[in-house]
Amino acid sequence: MLVAWCVDNNNGLMFNGRRVSRDKAVYDDYISTSQNKIYAQSCSEDILGAYASVIFSDNPFDDAGADDSVFIESLAVMPYISKIDKIYVYKWNRDYPSDLKVDIDPTALGFKITETVEFPGNSHDIISKEIYVR
Repeated sequence: MLVAWCVDNNNGLMFNGRRVSRDKAVYDDYISTSQNKIYAQSCSEDILGAYASVIFSDNPFDDAGADDSVFIESLAVMPYISKIDKIYVYKWNRDYPSDLKVDIDPTALGFKITETVEFPGNSHDIISKEIYVR
């Protein structure tokens, strides 16, 4: 399973119930490079609803199969770590306030970073994408 998320420099996902940032270039990249079925949290429908290939679910990790992709904004990853073999971490390269952070460090769990790509975003000059594999 591939899982992806977007964070600021401090691994922040959300602040006061809102995502720290959003950028169409990230979602275009994620959709174009994801595998098989793509699942996302129901709360992501406002940003990913334009993509017909995305399936929205309150429990995307439970609904996705081993070869599918999951995009998260506010879910804990650790309970599902045994299902995950690839991770995309999109970084905004900015410091935002956040009260919800991603709950894992891929390298501490044995994932290896295989690639880092930088590309221009719509709201950020540079977005970094780190790809980790088990």
